[in-house]
Amino acid sequence: MKKFEYKVLTMDIRQGWSLTAVKLDGNSLMEKLEEYGADGWELVNTVDTNLREGGSNELVLIFKREQA
Repeated sequence: MKKFEYKVLTMDIRQGWSLTAVKLDGNSLMEKLEEYGADGWELVNTVDTNLREGGSNELVLIFKREQA
C-alpha cells in the first residue's frame, strides 16, 4: 500500500486592512509551486479562508508526495 506525506503552505493574500485588496503575486505563487514540485510535492487542494462578503485572508495550499 502506498503511503503519503503531506505539507501545508499558507499564503497571506490580504493587503493592509482592506478585505478586497489582494496582494498575492502570481509569480511568487508559481515559484513556490515549481520549488515544491521539484522536491516531489504535488498540489492536491487549495482552500480560501473566506472572511466575509467575498474577502479572503489566506490561501492554504495542500501538497502530498509518496513516502520513500
